[in-house]
Amino acid sequence: MFEQYMPRPMRERIRRVVTPYMALLKLQLDVPPGTRPRTVQQLVAAGRLKLVAGQYRLG
Repeated sequence: MFEQYMPRPMRERIRRVVTPYMALLKLQLDVPPGTRPRTVQQLVAAGRLKLVAGQYRLG
């Protein structure tokens, strides 16, 4: 909804920056209502993320 109030170049920039992280954000925010979002460390401990060559990969 906020997109309609933003200039087109800014919308495109936000999409370009946020899109690569959408899968990680979905993993972090997929929690029941009233629960704090998961941290990257919690996802690594649960085996959902792996550290490969200094970067986190979905696993």
